[in-house]
Amino acid sequence: RGGRFAYVSVIDKVFSYRVGPDGALAPLASRVVAPVKPCVVSADPTGDFLYASLWRDSAVAAFRVAGDGGLAPLSPAPVRLPVSPTELRFRPDGRFAYAIRHGRRSVLTFGIGAGGAPKFLGGTALPGRPRHPRLIAHPREDAVYVLDDEAGLVLQYRSAAGGGALRPLSPAAAARTGAGPFGMAFTPSGRFAYVVNGGDDTISQFRVGPGGALAALARPRIPTGPGPNSVTIEPLAKIGDGLRKPQHVVLNLRGRHDMRWAR
Repeated sequence: RGGRFAYVSVIDKVFSYRVGPDGALAPLASRVVAPVKPCVVSADPTGDFLYASLWRDSAVAAFRVAGDGGLAPLSPAPVRLPVSPTELRFRPDGRFAYAIRHGRRSVLTFGIGAGGAPKFLGGTALPGRPRHPRLIAHPREDAVYVLDDEAGLVLQYRSAAGGGALRPLSPAAAARTGAGPFGMAFTPSGRFAYVVNGGDDTISQFRVGPGGALAALARPRIPTGPGPNSVTIEPLAKIGDGLRKPQHVVLNLRGRHDMRWAR
């Protein structure tokens, strides 16, 4: 919805907000009560649908986003699954979604129908023994990545055009990150990726090739402040009728402060 609305999950409820011209949030009257707690919400790329992952109840609740930001439950509500999903990550075309299986080392695949209803299609076992794997979808390529916090690797997969099944890219594991990779972000162009490593206070730098394959830059890692746990990229900003390139990578250091690097 063009960034006009924001949704927040609080225990067993999903609260809706309108984003004002100045960025301030104004609560909407609508409030959705999820069938079970806790839930994690995620929006599809079109902004037409919102999904709440109900991992304690092995289900996903799906909602249509109205023009005024209100949420209307899809039927059936919720969709019961044979597995417990965490937050959904979507392919750019919105036809397929992926999630880490809660408490297990596998990636779940979901088909998203024309009406927004999710359908469980199967799972892909992860190699190794990651303790807390994290899933990231590329914003432009049909590629999905899993951060292996134990081995210090980025596992990379291609989403098949037809059925959405995950196939390992070559190589299946990108160049090593630092210790304890924790978060990943892409530049708006999708050509570069950054991974923060909470175990050794570094950030890994990658070039994104055709199909989403990662290759380490000439300087594969640079130091950060203590305990980086998330990374985001400053988006493209308008200047007159044009766009300027992002100027900063923003890191969160265990909630202490943000640090910025000029690119």
